Amino acid sequence: MKWTKEQQEAIEIRGKNILVSAAAGSGKTAVLVERIKQLIIKDRIPIDRMLIVTFSNAAASEMREKIVDAISKELEQAPESSFLREQLNLVHRANISTFHAFSMEVIRRYFYLIDVEPNFKVCDEAQKKILQAEAMEQLFSALFESGSQDFIDFLSKFAITKNDNAVKEMIYETHGFIQSIPDSFRWLRERAEALACSQEDFLISPAFLEIKGEIARSLAQAENCFSRAGEMLKDYGIASLVPKWKLDMEAMGALRSGFETLPFEEFGRLISEIKFQTFTASKEDKEAYKAIKETVAALRDQGKAVIKKLSTQYFARTVEAYAEDLNRTHRDAMYLCHLVEEFDRIYKEKKQSRGLIDFSDIEHYALAVLSREEAAAEYRDKFEYIFIDEYQDSNLVQETLIG
Repeated sequence: MKWTKEQQEAIEIRGKNILVSAAAGSGKTAVLVERIKQLIIKDRIPIDRMLIVTFSNAAASEMREKIVDAISKELEQAPESSFLREQLNLVHRANISTFHAFSMEVIRRYFYLIDVEPNFKVCDEAQKKILQAEAMEQLFSALFESGSQDFIDFLSKFAITKNDNAVKEMIYETHGFIQSIPDSFRWLRERAEALACSQEDFLISPAFLEIKGEIARSLAQAENCFSRAGEMLKDYGIASLVPKWKLDMEAMGALRSGFETLPFEEFGRLISEIKFQTFTASKEDKEAYKAIKETVAALRDQGKAVIKKLSTQYFARTVEAYAEDLNRTHRDAMYLCHLVEEFDRIYKEKKQSRGLIDFSDIEHYALAVLSREEAAAEYRDKFEYIFIDEYQDSNLVQETLIG
């Protein structure tokens, strides 16, 4: 196969971590297989010194077959090679698997480090839903019986009429979401605690940074609309409107500059007062302008609509009001953390009493194992190379596992 310059570089580069990013169907997996093949054949790295991770069992089987095929073809050219023959024997025992399969191997090998029964079973989705429903009912029954005022207040805010399913769904969704995050409950509590903040804290909070990021993206979108309108004017020779278009672009430049330099509320006043030009072509340009008038107007209207939306969506309220909103949610967020933690505790007890773990547990337990130096040292020594196919689909727990 003839490789491109970039593919060849990805195959041959050594001594550093690499990330291959390319469009679907561009040959990323083929490059990965070729890199593995060359590491075996040219660098004499045994296949059992590699961890190769895919995102389905079928993909793992296909990857194994491709590696077997590559080694077999090379062995035909060098039948005397005992090293290549040994790799063919090793490949069926090599760590070519999904993250879950690798995690299962880690847990079964070191179950005693994390207090998991050695004969544990993985529950299927139906069992999981039944146990979670039982855990939720047990949690709500206990809270109703206790007469917890915090619980009653939370229900009054978030339950629909007398139906508490909305709150249960909130607990389910939050619990499910944090399963892809290492040290899930610490992360959840930190995010909830961050909601109690001063105006100064708000201005450096993730929430405010997200708002600023959205404003920056919208400004770029609006400026692109005006820019495209101007390009059409120049392409069609509508000279009489180009000066007015330049004034529009100057206004957009002032907004961009103000966003980068002005305090948030001052920039809000600037964006609410912005004025754009009225386009009326000269007699000389009137006929030529007819051909593009609707398109130019649509582009400018789109840009102006983006600016107007920014003004009303983000600058109708003060920074103080934003901070107050976050502070009002703090108490409820902390109580939601408590509910999710209690739900997880009961759910975990039900699994343990039956000798079960679920799919989310697999990676979290493997991460707990590998946080112990005894286990981590073995796997560090065992694997010289780690390969991940479809890396963009991995979550933070999986990334931490191989990190």
